[in-house]
Amino acid sequence: DFTNYTIMNGLPDNDARDLFIDNNNEIWVTTRLGVAVFNGQTFRTILDFNNDNALNLDNVEAVVKSRDGVLFFGQGNRGIVAYDPTSLRNITKSDGFKRGNVSDIQFDNDNKLWFSNSWGQGLHQIENEKIINSIKEEDGLPSNFVKEFDFTSDGTMWIATDNGVATYKDQTVQKVFRKDDGLPTNNVISLAVDKNDNIWFYTMKGLTRYNGISFTTYTEDDGLVLPRANGDVSVDKKGNIKGYITNKELKDSLTKGK
Repeated sequence: DFTNYTIMNGLPDNDARDLFIDNNNEIWVTTRLGVAVFNGQTFRTILDFNNDNALNLDNVEAVVKSRDGVLFFGQGNRGIVAYDPTSLRNITKSDGFKRGNVSDIQFDNDNKLWFSNSWGQGLHQIENEKIINSIKEEDGLPSNFVKEFDFTSDGTMWIATDNGVATYKDQTVQKVFRKDDGLPTNNVISLAVDKNDNIWFYTMKGLTRYNGISFTTYTEDDGLVLPRANGDVSVDKKGNIKGYITNKELKDSLTKGK
């Protein structure tokens, strides 16, 4: 059975953007109107109205947690907000980051923090709460409008943009994939890497898998619902592909990497 939680149960907003399940099974939910944490019974909103640079009732697109327990949120045009959880602080305010929508936050295989910007500012790497590296069009990205990114087991970063997908390793953009290479469209909304290092792309043309050799695209004819502009693809801890899929046979096939 499903239980539906809304603003009537304590969520800041009904439009949930990202989720993170903590080791103690608390669920962190980012929404269009801020962040809440769910302990299994009640929601608690995380904000600080006395701090202009901390979380407030604004759109929060992404959340990730470091190995030492610090939560990082990408909020609207505020940049990256860290919660440790005794304090809230903005770690990009005074570091040359031009405010814009933070679309994704991830740790790489070396536990380095990266965040992307979907308003034309590319990708940035943070170390000791300072921006130390940026990847933009002049470095080989197909576009500075980065939607999402993820990492394969060898440390390669896969980067989804509105003008194709790039791979980045050894401080260099290695390759760019576009429609001519097998993507159904250049505008890739979401991206995820599964346990077998297959790369999954969510677009308005369907769900596409790249197995290192070729691209395979699944559409409504295969059991997908009609793609939406705010759609997403992700991989859970069991290796299941999460997206807008209705056909059970297709779900089983995707989970097994077929």
